[in-house]
Amino acid sequence: VEFPAAFLGMPLNGVFGRRIATAVGFGFAFMGMLGLCFFRTVGIYQIVMGNIAKFGSTLTFNAIFLYCAELFPTSLRSVTSGSSNSAARVGALLSPLFAVFLTEAVNGVFVAAFCAIVAFVGMLATLASPETQNIQLVDH
Repeated sequence: VEFPAAFLGMPLNGVFGRRIATAVGFGFAFMGMLGLCFFRTVGIYQIVMGNIAKFGSTLTFNAIFLYCAELFPTSLRSVTSGSSNSAARVGALLSPLFAVFLTEAVNGVFVAAFCAIVAFVGMLATLASPETQNIQLVDH
């Protein structure tokens, strides 16, 4: 799932812009996690919804690297890129642990619903931020 998302992300960023590409990735993650809330029995539907969510998160992960590098001025660019990279890596490292813990401690529907809400809020925040494609980078 990561391989097609990485290759789809490149033309998506080039044609539609960074903001739309990131929002589309958040949208796929939201739809996949929302679908997991409704398909609770283990089967093909749950696998498909999980792969849709993973596709969206990979698309978003790759688009945010480019978006963060273009969004901030030069004096802050390395700090913001490094911070977002570190936070993403820590999140990727801890997410399997939290998924197992929360699924055992709380009903899995709440975990999927929480992730869907986070993806939806990320999509709205991305749509509210400025587009950086074909714009002169701020240099301070």
